[in-house]
Amino acid sequence: MPETGSWQVRWQSAQRSARAAGDAALRRWRAAPRRTRQTWRLTAVSAATGLAVAGGAVAVSGPWDAGQRTAERAAAAGAGSGSGGERHGASTDPVRSAPPVLSALGGSAPGGPGRAGAPLPTGAGLAEVLAPLLKDPALGPLRTASVRDVAAGREVFGVRADEPATPASTVKLAVAVAAL
Repeated sequence: MPETGSWQVRWQSAQRSARAAGDAALRRWRAAPRRTRQTWRLTAVSAATGLAVAGGAVAVSGPWDAGQRTAERAAAAGAGSGSGGERHGASTDPVRSAPPVLSALGGSAPGGPGRAGAPLPTGAGLAEVLAPLLKDPALGPLRTASVRDVAAGREVFGVRADEPATPASTVKLAVAVAAL
């Protein structure tokens, strides 16, 4: 009879330990109240269904290559110069971008020609434009606004600005978690 290696002894010991742990878990499962077992079954089925639906959605959305759908890559390549692929030649068109929202303190006003001489917004002008928009009930029961002049450090326009409110980004996170 061949000698038993130490790895074989460890393997058999691990098998016995796993079997004992499985038997103990089965005894605990059978001893648990019926309602608890139903809750765990529902949780397991829900998790498996969610994973199956997510996997199906990924599979149906098309073939993937390096984290990008190949159909999106092909459409993007077709919309360009026709050269295909990920990298295209250097463009001669200037890249357009939005002007900065806040100019540097002490700097000139952002934008194209003619903007540097534009008058600064006043509280009355902002109230005339923003007050009717803030009355829209589609914005919810609590509507607040605050426009500050960062250079002077003062509030130019404000409606219920001192009332605490939940930021929209926080609400978006809660809705996303609830949807998932």
